Amino acid sequence: MPKLIFPNEGVTFEVAAGTNLREAALAQGINIYPPMCRYLNCRGHGLCGTCKVELSDPTAVEPAAKTRAEKRHTFDIPEWSKIRLACQCRVARDLVVKTYPRLPLGWYSYPTYQHLRGS
Repeated sequence: MPKLIFPNEGVTFEVAAGTNLREAALAQGINIYPPMCRYLNCRGHGLCGTCKVELSDPTAVEPAAKTRAEKRHTFDIPEWSKIRLACQCRVARDLVVKTYPRLPLGWYSYPTYQHLRGS
């Protein structure tokens, strides 16, 4: 069974393979939404883009490539980032999930400044 680690919350737990990441987090009482979006979200249908999380290994979820809904809501986030929508990911292997990720914006997102972003 894959293990999910949420370092910001200090929570670690196991889930069955194929479990939806958003549903697993909410079942454990981990809120993945920013403050106002806790009440105003699409309930996991991939319509709002408010459940952004940063994954330690983007290939540890299925599908490994971003879905159409994710591409629509993360068009301004560079491809090299590990930001995904929790509602569109199913857990396949052990994974570290950071809630409320710092999004790479502006000049910070250009490959020239890769050494500054710690990747």
